[in-house]
Amino acid sequence: WKNPDDGSIGFNFLDDNTNVTDENGHGTHCAGIAGAQTNNSLGIAGVADVKLMILKFVGSDRTGPLSGALKALDYAVGMGAAVSSHSYGGNVPSRIFENAIRNAANAGHIVVAASGNEGMNLDETPTYPCSYSRSIPSMLCVGASSSTPTSPVSLASFSNIGSVVNIVAPGVNILSTYLSGSYAFLSGTSMATPQVAGVAAVLATLGLAGQSITDSITRSRTASLENPLSLQNLGELDALNAVNEGLGQPTSPPRQPSSARLSSSVCLWSVGLLFVIITGHSA
Repeated sequence: WKNPDDGSIGFNFLDDNTNVTDENGHGTHCAGIAGAQTNNSLGIAGVADVKLMILKFVGSDRTGPLSGALKALDYAVGMGAAVSSHSYGGNVPSRIFENAIRNAANAGHIVVAASGNEGMNLDETPTYPCSYSRSIPSMLCVGASSSTPTSPVSLASFSNIGSVVNIVAPGVNILSTYLSGSYAFLSGTSMATPQVAGVAAVLATLGLAGQSITDSITRSRTASLENPLSLQNLGELDALNAVNEGLGQPTSPPRQPSSARLSSSVCLWSVGLLFVIITGHSA
């Protein structure tokens, strides 16, 4: 994505300029998961062929003001972004930020947020913005799953869970783009979140918006992963079933999670839509 007024690719709300250089690699890693170029025989393939709008409000110390998050979301919605991916969090609620997300949701924008990595029950110890999904039904709060080629999918040991978490996606040892043209393996719900956001973007190209996107993703998830709270909402993202659901095509019954996953290269996103990576500290 480029701003038609000045050619910038985003905005830096810390320094009030258009320099969105990543100083710690977290945002670059999340962006690559969502939208690394496909079919070029280099590195990795992103979930969707997206235009990335980079909005920065967190510095090298991995902290940033809430006002920056608010401005970033408002900027994204104002510029017509369909989906935003939020891989950051904190434990202090804000009615103003919650209302901003609600207003974005009412406009058909999908906010996808990481649940966090403390192994907590978010029903007892909320983290934000993810826990706002309790009062904003179209918002997606994402936990992390784990698997190896020889073991079944399971809930990642570090993933926060709770009734506010409505989907999980792979979040352990995820390879993606990193600083200085390199690649790195990172783990966290931060890595799971842009995968869900990418699938949301695919659904947006089908003409879906708002709650219909969220419903397609949650209705098509796998059977819930085993978890200490016996929650039934922790199914893993199933991209193919989500697309079929969005198309109104028959979907397969909720499958038991397995280590085999859909190749991200089948998920294509029209260049007419915008996807936002709002950079934050690790989540």
